[in-house]
Amino acid sequence: MDDQTAVEARGHAAAGDIRSARDALDRMRRAAVELPARPGMSPFGPAAADMFAGGVLARIGAGAEAEPVTRTAVGLYDSGCGGFEERGHALLALSARPRLALTTGSAL
Repeated sequence: MDDQTAVEARGHAAAGDIRSARDALDRMRRAAVELPARPGMSPFGPAAADMFAGGVLARIGAGAEAEPVTRTAVGLYDSGCGGFEERGHALLALSARPRLALTTGSAL
């Protein structure tokens, strides 16, 4: 369980320190473990790691990178990993993804 590193990554992203945010995300992803839910415990597994990563990546302007990670989190939550609140956070991170700039001549 490494939600502290997830919070660290969000803090670095908010401060504009992209390198430190990415370093914290890497540590967070390596520390995520799949544990069965127990009363009073919120396991920090791959779905939570992807949800946090999607939000942090969107915050640092890496929307194209954030989208597939966040969609993976939503898919994991839809399959029963985690609860409705965490799924909601993943959906919010997905909606926060900055739109990619259209290149000249792109079709809508």
